[in-house]
Amino acid sequence: MDLLKKIPNKIKVLAISSIFILFSTTSFATSIEDIEAKYSIEYKKWLELSEEEKINIPLPNTYTAELPETLVKEFTKDDMPSILKEMRNRKENFSLDNLSASYTDSRYSLKDDIEIDIKNQGITNQCWAFSAISSLETNLSLTQKQEELVRFSARHMDYATSRTFADGVNEKGYIREVGDGGIPNVAFNYLVNGEGAVLEEDMPFENNEDKINLAEIEKETDTITTGYSTLPVINKTYDENGNAICTDSLGNIYTEESLEAARNIIKDHIVKYGGIAAVTAAGYREYYNNPNNIAEATAYYCNKAGIVRDHAITIVGWDDNYSRTNFNKDNMPKEDGAYIILNSYGPEVFEEGYYYISYEDVLIETSLYGVTSAEKVDYENIYQNDFYGGLYPIGAASQDEGYIASVYERNVLEGETLNSVGITNTEYAQYEIYVNPNGRDLSEENLIKVGETDLLSPGYSRIDVNSTDINSKEFAIVLKQKSFEGEGFYFPIEINLENTVFANVNSKAGSSYISLDGNYWFELRDVTIQGVDMNRADTCIKAFTTINSEVPDDDVQDPDENPDIPDENPEQPEQPEQPDPDEPDKPEDIELKIISDYYKIENGYITKVTFNTSIEDFKKKITTNATQIDFLDKDGNVISDTNELVKTGMKVRFNNKETYTIIVRGDIDMDGTITLTDLSKLVAHFNELRGFILSGDPERAGDLDGDGTITLTDVSKLVVIFSAL
Repeated sequence: MDLLKKIPNKIKVLAISSIFILFSTTSFATSIEDIEAKYSIEYKKWLELSEEEKINIPLPNTYTAELPETLVKEFTKDDMPSILKEMRNRKENFSLDNLSASYTDSRYSLKDDIEIDIKNQGITNQCWAFSAISSLETNLSLTQKQEELVRFSARHMDYATSRTFADGVNEKGYIREVGDGGIPNVAFNYLVNGEGAVLEEDMPFENNEDKINLAEIEKETDTITTGYSTLPVINKTYDENGNAICTDSLGNIYTEESLEAARNIIKDHIVKYGGIAAVTAAGYREYYNNPNNIAEATAYYCNKAGIVRDHAITIVGWDDNYSRTNFNKDNMPKEDGAYIILNSYGPEVFEEGYYYISYEDVLIETSLYGVTSAEKVDYENIYQNDFYGGLYPIGAASQDEGYIASVYERNVLEGETLNSVGITNTEYAQYEIYVNPNGRDLSEENLIKVGETDLLSPGYSRIDVNSTDINSKEFAIVLKQKSFEGEGFYFPIEINLENTVFANVNSKAGSSYISLDGNYWFELRDVTIQGVDMNRADTCIKAFTTINSEVPDDDVQDPDENPDIPDENPEQPEQPEQPDPDEPDKPEDIELKIISDYYKIENGYITKVTFNTSIEDFKKKITTNATQIDFLDKDGNVISDTNELVKTGMKVRFNNKETYTIIVRGDIDMDGTITLTDLSKLVAHFNELRGFILSGDPERAGDLDGDGTITLTDVSKLVVIFSAL
């Protein structure tokens, strides 16, 4: 008999000690060794700068998605695009029928349809905050048809995301100070992580950047952004004749058709969702059409490659026919067309606060973010490992599907219900959403599907899911991601990034996971990417919950009814025999309870215990009312050293009464850890090698997936575990 006939590999190895080599060369799924970071061209250039240069040059866009060919075709048609109509979880009060314009119009401005607040940042550097706030305000005004504009506090965004205060340090702040300016990543993450937005009246603008006390930023969040888009990036260089060469963030040159599609997507966002936060270089007078008096300028165009951005503005419209001759006669673009820009210098500057920037400007299309949806706060808890937000994607180009997960520890004792999940994505993708409401285990049998999405564009989306009660002190969210048109499986991570505002990010062990096939899970910190501190990295998934505090109807007293009047001589119930107060309950009189969010406890066994678990750690993952817990070796002797590893076959006894046998996953040789010996024994058993057939506790340890039998799945799982050691 061919002893290796069950192994799906052409290579046959006779020596058991060589079996691991066989499995190492067998591809069960793409290896985590294939996981890589996907950087933009601008970010790669930034990484090459010196530390001093990095401090003085704002962090560029670290990523952007390539435009799928389907979207290029959709957005070069004359009719409304179909593929994006259901891309977002839109609210009922938003209808395409309400739109007064289309991206196919040659000109459109939001100020023709809604009230817009023209802000004045004064002497502050809060332009970045005003830009993002204007995106939020115009979104709400446009999509919710507000009769009165709601104004939000840019000052709160600036201070709440900063570090040093008059009376101490803001531990949740980025590595930035008030007055340093900011970047879109910080602004839009503030809008989705529960810190903002705060009403303007609760923290009004002040024309200063003075240090204040920490208590002054403790404001109630009024509105949370439930969606924003990162729009197509259009970078530009210029040939010797001054013609713009447009590329995406990966360096791919836009065709005439794809460039048209990218700009139509930008226009489509303005029409449907409101203003777009963008950047420019405002401090160079030679690029205005009135360089002698910038305050009276109406148009701006810069074609200086490598110029550093120094100002944030908001795009609120466009004019395809805006003449190139309106720009500085000494520095005119080659073609007509410009975006309509809302500035934050007040209505007395430019054309009542507005001006035009050419489509061909070097910076205007390099960093575009826009709010797509927002709501009044409708949750009680946000669980998030990515408080500071995702920076750039990692993943594998060789597959277009994969899984990511976040595990959370609850911070309340009451009952709690999961209602929505926040997804940050860097690729056009669709998602299935799963939850384990009973613990941290990511196995398929413990997951409940609670929702799915249509195609999501790059950015952030909060997705409503089937309301699910959380029953454990820990719970997990799993996303199955399928990228659009085979663009690869990439997902964003939050990381610690030195010499940036993200230099204080920390990650909690056991909170972020990745799987390439849904079966083999790896903690994110076990992935190795050159130049990235993966020990301080997190997946970007948020969970929004409400507290269950309803009182059953039967227990509610009607305030209009008189309370029941007790009988004058009520019948007294028979009193139970009272225990002797001097004689406490004996352990054997107490109903023993043993539960765990980590292990499976049934039929006299405690299984699913991971290797290298000490007795002390094991006890921390068991909840019991037992007053005495003893661990026994194979000879029945009590083990006193709590640092000793728990091993397959070891027993644990509660209250000197109930005894359970411990099974450590993969610990076939019963030493508490995983070695080549365990793997060899399991493969030998799988191949029915005479003299190596497992039974009893070792056989249970070899059943890694807990289905009652040892299959190739169990062997491959142990291969993955062993190879990660």
